[in-house]
Amino acid sequence: MFITRAIERGVDVKVIAEWQGHKDGGKLILDTYSHVNRAHSHRMAQLMTGRIAGKRRSDLRRAFRNEQ
Repeated sequence: MFITRAIERGVDVKVIAEWQGHKDGGKLILDTYSHVNRAHSHRMAQLMTGRIAGKRRSDLRRAFRNEQ
């Protein structure tokens, strides 16, 4: 769960790999958690375009700030 949350919050994969003691520069994490990047990327794209159902742009901005 820690790695997932770190990726979702935008922590660099190389940094996460170092924290985990990996010597591969993040390859294992990218191979294992690449689905998290896609899902998070899609969600961020929705925030940027305002396409989350039933949400106003001001609500989206507030939600995005709260995630940071």
